[in-house]
Amino acid sequence: RFLSGDCTPQDRAIPFGGGVRHCLGANLGLAEMKLALAELVRDWDVRLGDAARPAHRLIDAVAGPASGVPLQMEPRQRRPGQ
Repeated sequence: RFLSGDCTPQDRAIPFGGGVRHCLGANLGLAEMKLALAELVRDWDVRLGDAARPAHRLIDAVAGPASGVPLQMEPRQRRPGQ
């Protein structure tokens, strides 16, 4: 797909592709991601594990962490009745 030259560099950096080869499951994937993130934020306190800003790298026009992002997660304390 990427070696044929049919797609632009911007299409390679988009998680679900673009144009005629756009992922059929993109809407389901985004909905699942939103639900999972909502559950995580509801039940856990999430903080950066290191005070230093993570190093980044560029892939075409999209920036991302160079080697992951360290996180600290602790279960949230629930109040009675929740």
